[in-house]
Amino acid sequence: MAKPEDPGEETTIIIGGVERQRRSGGDKHKGATLHVSSKAPLSSESSRIVPIDRHHFTIGRSSACNLVLDDQKTSRIHAQLVEVGGKHIAEDLGSVNGTFVDGKFIKKAVLESGNVIRIGDTELRYLS
Repeated sequence: MAKPEDPGEETTIIIGGVERQRRSGGDKHKGATLHVSSKAPLSSESSRIVPIDRHHFTIGRSSACNLVLDDQKTSRIHAQLVEVGGKHIAEDLGSVNGTFVDGKFIKKAVLESGNVIRIGDTELRYLS
């Protein structure tokens, strides 16, 4: 018998001075986080820690993404992290400015704890 899906918790985050509601839950991946620090001009973000709480975790400027970046060099839906066999894979989704892991341009890359993902002027340190 299938278990009912966990509706998760609703939290409010503030990005660029705008309140947004986020619901976490369902297909959580426990433990892995991103330490986000932006060097984007005019960005209201300084730094924060974000749990990677889904098997398919999208990153971009769009409010539909799991991690919304206030960075004009970031595409609306720029990249995703996909959990496969206990590891996360970073994948560029055809962005204009590319996705970099430890300074190298990638289309896909298996992440290890400590890797730095750069999207636009934003750095995301992956910690597992």
